[in-house]
Amino acid sequence: MTNFKNFTDLELLDLTKTAAKNEKAATLVLLTHLEEVDKRRAYATDAYSSLFDYVVRGLGYAEGQAAERVSAVRLMREVPEVKTHIEEGNLTQTSAALIHRHLRAEKAVVEKNRAKNRTSYKPGVSHSMLRAVQTKCRKNSIFTLV
Repeated sequence: MTNFKNFTDLELLDLTKTAAKNEKAATLVLLTHLEEVDKRRAYATDAYSSLFDYVVRGLGYAEGQAAERVSAVRLMREVPEVKTHIEEGNLTQTSAALIHRHLRAEKAVVEKNRAKNRTSYKPGVSHSMLRAVQTKCRKNSIFTLV
């Protein structure tokens, strides 16, 4: 652990910026690893029932943290450009997870309407659905991806 007493305030601020940058890079590395683990279903090799189970029991994350990571990974798989947006800092893991949850909810509505033989409903992500995550994105270009 670093002894912060030896640093000036400006040095401490610089070190904190570096730590934040490193954390963001590490998040993308982890999500990329989890994406491959999920793609291969490698978690089953070590007797985990799902990616979520692996992230909770194998990696030691809390269930809420695991759900966020798994949702972000699934969005990265469904919309490959998301990875670039996370890498560039235009989208956070949390925002990606929220978008994925909205997409899943919309897909459920589409399936329900199909079951009722309604053809008037057109699937797609509306801007109003994503309003909750819009403030998390620096650019609106994410809306053109999904």
